[in-house]
Amino acid sequence: MEKNEQMEQLTQHLKQYVRTTIEIIKLELIERSIIISSYILLQVVRYMLFTIALLILSISLGFYISNYLNDYIAGFGFVGTIYLLIAMILSVLNQRKIEKAIQNKIIRNLFSEEHSVKIP
Repeated sequence: MEKNEQMEQLTQHLKQYVRTTIEIIKLELIERSIIISSYILLQVVRYMLFTIALLILSISLGFYISNYLNDYIAGFGFVGTIYLLIAMILSVLNQRKIEKAIQNKIIRNLFSEEHSVKIP
């Protein structure tokens, strides 16, 4: 009888271990998804603010050049041409290289030590 009780106790401990392990995995997944969500949200806000600042600076530059040239069309056309040249340069550059650099940065941020989960 003692062996049956020990076997039953061992089975109960094993079941509890499996439940605890599953719970730890769930919590790790929740933590990882929160980290990813907060990172994405922060990047979206950061790029939105950057875009707004760039837009305001572009309009200011357009007006400044327009005053210098005494022609609004030429001033804003010059600013538009600058952006067109930048876009062409970026498209000529190796797009795969740029994508890879962005992916590597995201992966480094997600798997950095400060975001890792420590299991006691």
